[in-house]
Amino acid sequence: MTALRLICILAACILLCGLCGCGSQAVPPAPVILSVPEPDPDDPADIRSHALLDEMETIRSAVTEEDPGLFSFEDSGDGLTLTAYSGSASRIRVPATIEDKPVRGLACGVFSGLSDLTVLILPDTLTDLEERCLEGCDSLVYLELSALPGDSLSGLFGKAGWEYNHSAIPESLSYICYSGVRVPDRAFAECLHIEALILPDTVESIGTSSFRTCRSLKEIRLPDGLKEIRTCAFLDCGSLTGLSLPDSLERIEDGILTGCVSLAWLDLPFLGSTPDDTPHAFLARQFGAATPEFCEAVPLSLHQVRLTKVSRIEPMAFLHCAGLRHAVLPDGLTVIGDLAFSECSHLKSVTLSRDLETIGKSAFSGCIRLCEILFPDSLKRIDIQAFEKCLSLQKIGLPSRLEFVGNSAFAYCISLNDVTLSGSPVLGDRVFFQTPYAQRRTES
Repeated sequence: MTALRLICILAACILLCGLCGCGSQAVPPAPVILSVPEPDPDDPADIRSHALLDEMETIRSAVTEEDPGLFSFEDSGDGLTLTAYSGSASRIRVPATIEDKPVRGLACGVFSGLSDLTVLILPDTLTDLEERCLEGCDSLVYLELSALPGDSLSGLFGKAGWEYNHSAIPESLSYICYSGVRVPDRAFAECLHIEALILPDTVESIGTSSFRTCRSLKEIRLPDGLKEIRTCAFLDCGSLTGLSLPDSLERIEDGILTGCVSLAWLDLPFLGSTPDDTPHAFLARQFGAATPEFCEAVPLSLHQVRLTKVSRIEPMAFLHCAGLRHAVLPDGLTVIGDLAFSECSHLKSVTLSRDLETIGKSAFSGCIRLCEILFPDSLKRIDIQAFEKCLSLQKIGLPSRLEFVGNSAFAYCISLNDVTLSGSPVLGDRVFFQTPYAQRRTES
């Protein structure tokens, strides 16, 4: 037997023993470690998290109404004031009526000392909450209410006045649902541990600094009927990741989002204090800037903006918003003003209105990552330098109704190779200067 055959036989025996489990124990495969991927800022749908708000809904739906017989009360004629609770439940939904009479008030001390209470849902009928009615409820996680003693949350826990919110409110309190008609000024200011907030459809106004320095607040659900948000409403809510402002808004005052340095997405009906307030209709105003040039006020974390109601975008509305990656513009919008998105250096995609007619001067100039844009059939005018130096733009189709394309509209778009002309617009000078498309036309 040759040495080579002997080596082969020995190797085969070793392999067979390994497969049969002979000899030493087989090494088990390494465990698969799964990890939850981070949100992708390049995916417009991926960063819109509502996990905490969904958790609030789950908590609320699981709590049933407490036995009315466990409450002592006083009858004032037009309603009842609860004076004591004799139960020991950790989750309580207070009934709206007892003995066919509405529950109107909570007396001082009615829930005091319930150290195991984690969820408390108060009915909308409650309009008179005395101070200290929740004193000692140190494990409270979820609270639903429609009125506040002394216009501040801290009054419920023993110290009235918003300046005590940071110290009087238990650290466990993470979820708030407030259904009053108006959120009072500074009512929840410096509630340092609240993580999620729901304002139901009853709320029409959010006051000045209402949620200022709620530094743990990550998610908010605003009502569809909200009419106004006063200045500094969410000042220094540094953990807030997204906000959807409803179309019902009639007034958005300056600086409502100042210091919201983690904001990743934002839906808003218009820019500025009112729909007619056009001279200062720019995004940076919501973050405390006095003029569009102070664009550094807009956090780099803000990757998505969706406008839902506006009919035109004013000049410089998004000027130098360096973090912006995706913009969605509503149907009904007809004009994008001069320099509207100029130098948005990370902007990758824009969804244009189906009613858009005019794109202003330098509206998208310097958007170096914008790679493709679909123009609607309604478009009539592209002004001068509108897409100048869009270095990544590769393909465009100009619609048949287009009447005019200004000078240097696509100049220095060094990747633009594919242009489709469906009509016969008037073309200015050097429209496609320094583009592969122009070079190919010259050579042909």
